[in-house]
Amino acid sequence: MMAKIVFQGTKPEEVEFLDIDKINLVAEVSVKKPKTFNKGGAFKIMTVDCGFKNNQIRMLAELGAEVTVVPWDYPFKSFSCVSIEGTVTETQINCVLFCHSSNSASTSLSVQCACLQSLLQPIPLLLLHVSSSFLTPVLLLSLLPHSFTLSHPSCIPSFLPLIPSVSLLPASHPPASHPSCLSSLPQTIPLAPPPSHLISIFHSEIQKYDGLFISNGPGDPEMAEKPISHIRKVIKESNPKPVFGICFGHQLLSHAAGLKTFKMKYGNRGHNQPCIHEGTGRCYITTQNHGFAVNVDDMPADWSVLFTNANDRTNEGIIHNCKPFFSVQFHPEHMGGPRDLEFLFEIFMDAVKERKVGQLSKSISERINTRLAYSPTLYTPTAEDQPKKVLILGSGGLSIGQAGEFDYSGSQAIKALKEESIQTILINPNIATVQTSKGMADRVYFLPITPKYVSQVLECERPDGILLTFGGQTGLNCGVQLKQSGILEKYKVKVLGTPVKSIEDTEDRKIFADRMHEIGEKVAPSQAAYSVEEALTAADTIGYPVMVRAAYALGGLGSGFANNRSELTKLASAAFALTSQILVDKSMKGWKEVEYEVVRDAYDNCVTVCNMENVDPLGIHTGESIVVAPSQTLTNIEYNMLRSTAIKVIRHLGVVGECNIQYALNPESQEYFIIEVNARLSRSSALASKATGYPLAYVAAKLALGIPLPQLKNSVTSSTTACFEPSLDYCVVKMPRWDLKKFTKVSNKIGSCMKSVGEVMAVGRKFEEAFQKALRMVNENVNGFEAHVLHITKGESVVANWLRRRTCDPRIAGSIPA
Repeated sequence: MMAKIVFQGTKPEEVEFLDIDKINLVAEVSVKKPKTFNKGGAFKIMTVDCGFKNNQIRMLAELGAEVTVVPWDYPFKSFSCVSIEGTVTETQINCVLFCHSSNSASTSLSVQCACLQSLLQPIPLLLLHVSSSFLTPVLLLSLLPHSFTLSHPSCIPSFLPLIPSVSLLPASHPPASHPSCLSSLPQTIPLAPPPSHLISIFHSEIQKYDGLFISNGPGDPEMAEKPISHIRKVIKESNPKPVFGICFGHQLLSHAAGLKTFKMKYGNRGHNQPCIHEGTGRCYITTQNHGFAVNVDDMPADWSVLFTNANDRTNEGIIHNCKPFFSVQFHPEHMGGPRDLEFLFEIFMDAVKERKVGQLSKSISERINTRLAYSPTLYTPTAEDQPKKVLILGSGGLSIGQAGEFDYSGSQAIKALKEESIQTILINPNIATVQTSKGMADRVYFLPITPKYVSQVLECERPDGILLTFGGQTGLNCGVQLKQSGILEKYKVKVLGTPVKSIEDTEDRKIFADRMHEIGEKVAPSQAAYSVEEALTAADTIGYPVMVRAAYALGGLGSGFANNRSELTKLASAAFALTSQILVDKSMKGWKEVEYEVVRDAYDNCVTVCNMENVDPLGIHTGESIVVAPSQTLTNIEYNMLRSTAIKVIRHLGVVGECNIQYALNPESQEYFIIEVNARLSRSSALASKATGYPLAYVAAKLALGIPLPQLKNSVTSSTTACFEPSLDYCVVKMPRWDLKKFTKVSNKIGSCMKSVGEVMAVGRKFEEAFQKALRMVNENVNGFEAHVLHITKGESVVANWLRRRTCDPRIAGSIPA
């Protein structure tokens, strides 16, 4: 497609169409002369600038490199041009000029770069002073014109063989006849070479690199023949230096290796491209922006595929089997965006360090495979060892904190298991649910979800496996008790999905805090307490105000804030009536509350499906809060910072399936604390599933059966992989609904304990539209925000008037202007 811009008053036919495919875009964006960053770094990395990003320089500099960025067609190749009496001596001389200090007669000569087109660009030169017995460096400079005049004594021809592809012409000789003069130069000059210790003087400092990095860039790689020829010479050396290419650099290295590229129909763009590592099968989310791809049908025998796009199966990276050359099509350094593969820079720099001091101990392929190797989670079913019968723990009795949201999760799990021809047994005492309907589970037990009744079902049905994470907190607590009492082991029932150990690590507040400290992540300053006295002591140490959280609690039951010892005594006494352990946290009331829904399989493939932000600050239970997806106030840096943390935490805990992680984020900085991790389907999971179109419970059930995430299909496209992170071009608002008329003695103030009995979800193209829809759905008497003037009685505030007439939610009224 071609285009042109016609300004007013200009005749369209006078403006030519611009065919961008015929423009060498790399030459347009590349630097014009070398630049050095982090000067003095321990290792010198030459970066071929085809349109580099600052983050690439940042990554290399942080790893201790001195980075020299050179133009796209800079002749960084090694030279083998010294021919003395038939002996070829390899050196890395680019071009050398000499001056003589004697009074002998000199002849004015014109030195012109010739032979190779690449040498017609700015060339670094070392200006030397030549005396009767020694050479001393005087000045390092860059030659901008293609010819210049030099005072040339008779001794200069003895050094001529050290100057590759350079002709010597009299100054008066017409430049046009320059090429014909090359044939007159002798092929071999029978003069003794200079001493070996002088050869090093001729090495241009900019050519002394320890590793070669080829950056990204725009356009068609076939138009960049110069850097391709340079790279081809580098990779053909017998003891080469490490080479790493990204995006356009990947395409250049591929051409140098003998492969071809082709123009894609649409290209891959955005930061949601899943790529599978060929060595381990693990899938990573990457950032990409390219319109050309490498054709690997004719892959040379000494090269291999490194990464492949999980959706369109195009090539995403190549690697040499023995030598330290590799490249990737995506951007591992992108900010803000997924940074899961940033370690590729570390792999490159490790190879550079080893190559500088000696030989590489491992190939690049071995280093990457070692870094990505992962053993499947214990008790992971295989395709040959699938369970025949599975018991699913439902949501338990209908109550605040467990209702329709877990009915959705259980129903999706039943659907997923039946697709795999697995017999499903369901325990759920709630008859008014979808999952207990006829035609869903193969057998349903309307029994309380307690160890006593579940044990009886296990004895009767003898299932092969059990799912604990689809029934909310009730099913989770029951599963932990069954494991601890030895019931599951007695009946040889395997826990599918998230192991019980991971559940215990997330539910026990003290263990959870310790586990987060193991990976350098922060939870709020806290102490576990097993009595009221211990809670008071902990609060005195931490300092008031504090927040109390009960372990293994449903819907935030037993939690709350205390400003003094009296309030804490009352709160802790009530909490210990429900649990044996509470956690006393430093209060962060007023911070932002953000949560992520995360999916991980047994092979460590991990993605974040949805991030949500509470309209209410920290201190209000998520079930009580208005929730917006995707988040509206986070920057790209904050979003990806919390995303990377979520993946690191879930991998460390060993969750298999779906889980939820909640953060407290300081609105004034990027400081954050991890509040908790729910190693199960939560009420937010149903919201996230419907908001994104990603069936979290369905996918979690498949993953519990040991099916790798990349093998599952996107439920919307039915062709691309389910290992992706949905990108929303719309906004979703969840608004809770209360029915406090049934609970006359309950406070109507929202807090850390959940009181809502339902919620609505509104979808709109922007936040305001979705919020207005949610207001209208939550109460049939609410019209949403209205533009008319309010008639206020004497002594009545605007908020009180609006609340009296419209709604019972003070948060909405708080946004009405006075």
